[in-house]
Amino acid sequence: LTYVIANRDSDAVELGKLDEMTLDAALQRVQTLREKVARQFGREVFQSPESYFSSKAVGCSEHVELAERVAREAIRVEGQIPELTGETVLIHIDREDDGPFLEEIRRRLPTAPTMTLSPDTIPEASMAGILGFVQKSRNVVVTTVVKPAAWHNFGLSIEVKSFVQTICQMKPTVVASLGSAQALKGFEQAYAHIFAYSDVPVSQRALADVLLRKSS
Repeated sequence: LTYVIANRDSDAVELGKLDEMTLDAALQRVQTLREKVARQFGREVFQSPESYFSSKAVGCSEHVELAERVAREAIRVEGQIPELTGETVLIHIDREDDGPFLEEIRRRLPTAPTMTLSPDTIPEASMAGILGFVQKSRNVVVTTVVKPAAWHNFGLSIEVKSFVQTICQMKPTVVASLGSAQALKGFEQAYAHIFAYSDVPVSQRALADVLLRKSS
């Protein structure tokens, strides 16, 4: 598995889909964290972590609060987030079904149209329907899940990226990445860029909170 991951990372760098400096920085963060954990618990913690942590402690309220705070503080915003209303169209790009982000959006902004797209391709009929919603909208939010793991396809296809660029030209659009910041390259016309760096549930809910803060 390690060999496969290394090859995928190498290919992504050579194709220009993954910046080498970004990869080096990510590896350094992982190594720094491993060294910190090893200093505190010893290197055996990586072989049998269950021996060091009580099952009752994992997922306790204190840990949940910490995770929520870290997720909120990790989010970086470039530009101004417009007020989201029932006339805002929200487009979520992911290979999986609707997750915590759209659940939170629909709970707090129930009249806003929401839709999920594949990062690989969009049927022509779907494109036409989405552009019809966009044309009538006040503004648009496009969120994309980009898995940092190398065994996933990386980023958006040229077709999907071009489609999002068209939307950015039509209406004030916020683009957000739940994963790699590289996913937002090429969307300079966007009204604002948001980087969440992770697609775990707590990060998805934190992104929804950041987007809806002005609307609450």
